[in-house]
Amino acid sequence: SNKRIINILSPLRAALQDAQHDDLIPVNPLFGWTYKRNEPPKEKTYVDPFNTEEQAAIIKAAAGSIKNQCIVFFWTGMRTSELIALEWTDIDWKRKKININKAHTYAAKNDESTKTKSNNGLADQQIRKGFWIPLLKKAGVRYRNPYQTRHTFASMMLSAGENIAWVSAQMGHSNVLITAKTYARWINNNEQHGAKAAEMYGQHLGNIDK
Repeated sequence: SNKRIINILSPLRAALQDAQHDDLIPVNPLFGWTYKRNEPPKEKTYVDPFNTEEQAAIIKAAAGSIKNQCIVFFWTGMRTSELIALEWTDIDWKRKKININKAHTYAAKNDESTKTKSNNGLADQQIRKGFWIPLLKKAGVRYRNPYQTRHTFASMMLSAGENIAWVSAQMGHSNVLITAKTYARWINNNEQHGAKAAEMYGQHLGNIDK
């Protein structure tokens, strides 16, 4: 492990430095030497969105504030931890925008940033135990964790042909490549690419000599 390697190297480096100082060895072979840390394996993103019929069944089975939460889930792509931290002051009713700037979990006494690793698991647990599991049973929908509503939003937007850069920004991804890699199979490629540019700027295209 990283810790064991550090525990071995630190005293060894110090001992070799003392040996060099006492002229027992010409140089300290570990001076300035670093190692590549063992990184934990990256978790594979599992995307299993709810289809249109399942969304309708879930919303129909819900009521009151739970119904509102489900609609927000499906139509914003918010993380569960972000929804828990949401306050009325974060909503701009005139511009129809929600300001996502914090997240909250049981583990935290105060609101956290929106992308800490602990957020999703603990926040999902609050939602799952609070209402999600019985709601899906009532709706007759195959169980998926609440985080799949975020994937549902992305796949729904991209399938409908929404701009991938806009979807990426809505998801809070650091770049469009992450969005494209995660949701590649839902990106709508049915449009005739180049047609819009030709319509706007291609007045001369009909004058091509054959």
